Amino acid sequence: MGLASRHELKYVVEEARAVAIREFLRAYLRPSIYNRAGPQSGEPVISLYLDSQDLILYHQSAGGLKNRVKLRIRFYDADWEHPAYLEVKRRVGDMILKERAMVSRESVRRMLSGGPQMVSGGVPDSGYWPDRTDLLNGKTQGDAQQFFSHLCGAFGARGMVYVSYVREAWESDREGLVRVTLDRHIRGTLYDGTARLAIPARGTRPQLPYFPRDGVVLEVKYTHGSPRWLPHLLQGFDLERRSVSKYCACVEAMGLHRGLSPIGSPQEEVLQ
Repeated sequence: MGLASRHELKYVVEEARAVAIREFLRAYLRPSIYNRAGPQSGEPVISLYLDSQDLILYHQSAGGLKNRVKLRIRFYDADWEHPAYLEVKRRVGDMILKERAMVSRESVRRMLSGGPQMVSGGVPDSGYWPDRTDLLNGKTQGDAQQFFSHLCGAFGARGMVYVSYVREAWESDREGLVRVTLDRHIRGTLYDGTARLAIPARGTRPQLPYFPRDGVVLEVKYTHGSPRWLPHLLQGFDLERRSVSKYCACVEAMGLHRGLSPIGSPQEEVLQ
């Protein structure tokens, strides 16, 4: 996947409103093939966020910097044979730009084991980072992989926090044109430094003013004009747009921005 730019609107709702919104969406979108059956259908999503020792990327987002970046490694299950995805997510003005490269988990393990290594000019030592030979989808994602590696080296980024949740997705018939997601059971877990991507067994629930207990994050994403039904969704469900960062919410709930250790905190709980 190359560069994709889009508009991204975020809201936080309680579960009852999320269920009603799902029924509204049925008239306009189709459920993702990755949604699971059940009252809270969805796909597990786990992202290992990378940041500098002093959390510079967290501070960019928490401070509302207009142009900012996030670095993460995303995966969806515990199967070592399944791929992982190196992702660069940037906000440039009002647009979201996302670049993604699919690589093996073994190449991620080598990267995390080596850690950020710098050479002259702020370019990472290629011996510690995935290169084009690690790409699993041909060479078309090489630019995204190189950009990810360059930013990791420039920021001195390392594995910091796992952010986990269950994502229910609804999509337009034309792929990528409109996508609406409902993210539940958001939890943050300190990266354990083992270099092997793993589904966290424990996590800390964000507890911030805009996060009701087990609040659902609703995201509306579109690449061109806003969908014609969007005003009806916003007005019908009394939705108020918010600036919501799952990574920032988890960092703050865990106390990492204040130099605290989340291990053994009252908020930490076993993940089901």
